[in-house]
Amino acid sequence: MLKHLTVRLGIVFLVIVLISFGCVAFFQYRFSGKSSYEVSGARLAQNKETIARYLDEGQYIRAYLLASTTDPTGEHFQNYPEYAEELYDIYNYSIVLISVLQSMGSMDEGDNYAAFRDTDVISIQIFYSSKTDSAVKEELTREVDGFLKNYYRLTEEEIETLKTLESGKQFTLEGSADIEGVTKRRMEAYFEK
Repeated sequence: MLKHLTVRLGIVFLVIVLISFGCVAFFQYRFSGKSSYEVSGARLAQNKETIARYLDEGQYIRAYLLASTTDPTGEHFQNYPEYAEELYDIYNYSIVLISVLQSMGSMDEGDNYAAFRDTDVISIQIFYSSKTDSAVKEELTREVDGFLKNYYRLTEEEIETLKTLESGKQFTLEGSADIEGVTKRRMEAYFEK
């Protein structure tokens, strides 16, 4: 019995060691100069053309993903300086989009309603306070305005207040700091629950 247990534990340990070596090898390759994730020359030129095409077609998330996975600086976009402002705005927009999708996920679980949380306020403040002059900012701003208006039931005045609010400052609704509760009640009223 002890012999069989020793053999089985040895196999498990060997598998763990092999997986660990595989992970280490992958990350060394991923961040090495020979990595196919980091590009130069003709491949970099092709990526720039592809990013330009994605931006023209409105496929913003695809443009961001291509740039961030093929640039050694991640969100600083050293390989793509001509698109850095657009990509930075898309990155901030993606954080807002993730918050909305998480809120949708909670709605799918039952009788929950969209809740505009304090963390959502912070990510939206970061998005609105971006000082970039990117070509996509206006369109992304309309999208975020639409989320706030149609999904969280914020009024035009509240959205404008949020746009002008300094990053980190508290945002309130109907004189209440309980943003989550207010937005839930508004959605309940909207769906006549």
